[in-house]
Formats: sequence, structure tokens, C-alpha cells
Amino acid sequence: MRTISTANSLGRMKSIFAALLLCATMSSVPIQAQGTDAANAGVVSPTRLAVDDEDEAAYVMAQAAQSQPGGAAQPRSTPEAPRSTAPRRSGGSPFTATPNSFAALNASPRSRLASTPDMFGDFFARGGTLGATDRLGTAAPFGITSLADIPLAGGVRGLKIGENNRALPTDRAYLNYNHYHNAVRVRASGVNPTPLPGAPFAASRDLSLDHFTLGGEKTFWCGATSLELRMPFSGGYDFDFGSGDPNGIVTVDGGSVGNLSVIAKALLYADDQTAIAAGLGIETPTGADTNVRVAFTNYRIESEAFHLSPYLAVQNAYDDILFSNAFLQVDLPLGGNTFSFTSAGGLPDAGTLGVYDEQALLHLDLSLGAWLHRDPCASFVTGVASVIEVHYITALEDTDVVAGGRATPIAPPGATFDLRNRLNRFDVVHLTTGLHTEIAEDTALRVGVVLPLRSGESRFFDAEVLAQLTRRF
Repeated sequence: MRTISTANSLGRMKSIFAALLLCATMSSVPIQAQGTDAANAGVVSPTRLAVDDEDEAAYVMAQAAQSQPGGAAQPRSTPEAPRSTAPRRSGGSPFTATPNSFAALNASPRSRLASTPDMFGDFFARGGTLGATDRLGTAAPFGITSLADIPLAGGVRGLKIGENNRALPTDRAYLNYNHYHNAVRVRASGVNPTPLPGAPFAASRDLSLDHFTLGGEKTFWCGATSLELRMPFSGGYDFDFGSGDPNGIVTVDGGSVGNLSVIAKALLYADDQTAIAAGLGIETPTGADTNVRVAFTNYRIESEAFHLSPYLAVQNAYDDILFSNAFLQVDLPLGGNTFSFTSAGGLPDAGTLGVYDEQALLHLDLSLGAWLHRDPCASFVTGVASVIEVHYITALEDTDVVAGGRATPIAPPGATFDLRNRLNRFDVVHLTTGLHTEIAEDTALRVGVVLPLRSGESRFFDAEVLAQLTRRF
């Protein structure tokens, strides 16, 4: 009968226990910090576990195998340095581009890069301005002239990749709210034949718009890529001058449904401090058409153009306090939007006036923030951060112009129309500041204010208030 020594049995049991303990450690990546102060308490970087635990596993398994009868455990060639439980600082080796390394970035909501707040954003797109004249009768004085800003696609056309976004792909769902104060202006003047023949007519109105966006992002390939969907709505771009225009001479109906967008994202580089991603946004023409009535003519601008938006994103977590986000985006319209008319009052007069092409735009966005408070063990508010951002938007080409005149059944002198971006080449600069609040580590509530830094025609609105609610999964 073979005799097994007590020493060998104990050695084998210790090896098995060490292997089981290691497996349990690897299955639960977040490890509470020991012996650190409250400000630095956190978790071991998931990337450190992914590297160090493989070495530890190989060592323990080798010890277990050599603890069998006839084998002797080999000591390590060099003594092991004490293992730190503090979050690993940047400057080490970058991630290897494998699914497991990318997944490690989002393995714990407490890890430095994964907890970096998203950029707020700022954008409001003005599709163009329609200037039109029409006659209200055959008598010479009776006519109307109008000038109306026309935001396309329900007043919510314009995909801003950086809005409530960051470079790191993330599983999440969100709701955005944007209020643009005095974003649209409509002016009209002329001579109205009713209620008093020859009565002067003049009206002007500045409109504020409310936008709502439902969105979600889903990661793939273990967190290395993602697809995001955004569906915007507006509070309704629909108005008239009311008592200032009792006959409804000038009205605008822009609907409330915007363009559905799909955003693809792929990580190009990542380490425990920096993530760099590139992707493509596709804006589809699902938005409502815009209808403008001027006297006896109904104008219609259809939502037909696709937009492609290639972009580059960079995200940094410099330490446990400071972080930043940056986006570079080019908005390229594919095709145009049909501009047509019909005569009001059932008159048999209709036709296409042309196709209006929107301008290509360049977006450059930079965000810098700092954590003011963090307490991962809190039951409700686990973190508060302040964010400040600068956004620059410029037109890359001259505006398209669809203009002309036509005879009308009511007034032989006819009507004129002119659809264009009256700013032509523009440069818009916005400043955004906001507060980011983390709730129970998987929910973020954010509020912010956007202020235009330029005056005159380069101001698309007087001010913007925004709120964002995000739930990470």
C-alpha cells in the first residue's frame, strides 16, 4: 500500500485552496481598497487584474502540479513586491486591442475611465430663411412681405454627435431636454385689404423651441464598438401672429417629429486613462415637412436629405478628479430638400420651385470637468461634478439659394420667393456649463446652460437650458 505523507497532503490542500481563492477573486473584479484614505479609496484597475491574475494563476497551478508526490515546488525567481490596491495611474502599457481588454474598461462603474461624465452639447440647426412676397388683390397697394426662419425636420434637424456622449462605448438609455429661447424669428409687413381697406399690416414674433430626444446605446464585441439610436421630437414648431394677423396671412407649421439618427462607434485606442474612438453618424429624413403660408401661397420644404457625420472622439481621466471630452465632427448632407408650392383657397396652381441643399458644417467641441464630491458607498448621490465646455460650429460652403417669381391667378404681377441661409458663411461659438450628478452609480442627472458668445446674426438663440437623464446598464 502506498503511503502519502502528511506534509504532501497539506501542501496539496493549500494549493487547491489558493486556486479556488484566485478564481473567486477573478470572478469579482471590483476589490475594495484596503489601507487607503477616503479620497483614494476605490478598486483595483480591471486592466491590472486582467494582467496580474493571469501570472498568479499560472504560478498557483504550477505549484499545485508540483506538489504531487515526487514533485517539489519551485520558488519564484524573485520575491513578489507587495500588491497595491490603489487605482493604477496612467502611464503604463496601453490596452492590447482585444475584446477582453476593452470589456475591462466598463467592468466596474467605479473605474476611473468608465465613470467619466459625458459631454453636454449645445447645437441648434437653422435650416434657412424664407423670404416671400404675395399680392392680396389686384389693387396695387394690397400685398404682403414676410421673412421667416425655417428650422427643418420639425425644428429638430441637426445631429450633434457630442451631445450627451463620450468616446467610451457604453450600454445606456437616456432622455434629453433642450429649451432654446428666442431661436426662431418671423416678420411680416404690408397692406391688408381687410378688415379696413388699405390698413397697414406689420407683425414680428420671436419663438422659443423645446426639444426632446429619446436615445439608447448598445455595445458589441465586448465593449469595443457600439450602436446608438436617437429619436428627437419638438414641442411643435407651429404658430401664427394671432390678433396681429386676424386673417391668417402668414402662418408656419413645422410639425413635431425630427430625424432618426444612427451613430456607430469603435474604439481605436484605450488605456486606463484615455480612450480614442471614431465613428459615423447617419441622420435619416424621418422628420416632418415644413409648411409656410404667405397670403395666397402655401410653401412646402420637404425633409428628404440624408446626412453623414464622420467623427473622432477623445476621452481622458487625468486623475481621480479631472476629466475631459473632445469631439471633431463633419456634417455632410447627401441630396437636398424639395421646395414646392400650392395656391391657397383651392386655386389650381401648384408646382416645384427647386431643391434646397443644406450646408456642410464643421463641429469642434471641448469639455473639461472636475469631480466635486464622490462617495461610492452613499445610498443615493454618489458623485457630483462640474463641467464647462466650448463649442465651435462653422459652415464649410456657401449657402444654396432657391429664388424666383411666378404669376398667380389672383394677381398677375405674381409672387416672389427666396429660400437661403441669410448668414451664408457663419462661425458660431457657444459656452456650456453644467452640473453632473451620479445617483447610485448607474444613473446620471445633468442640468446645464448654453450661452452664445457672439452677437448679431451669429447668435442662433439667446440662451439654452438643457437637462439629461441617463441610465447605464
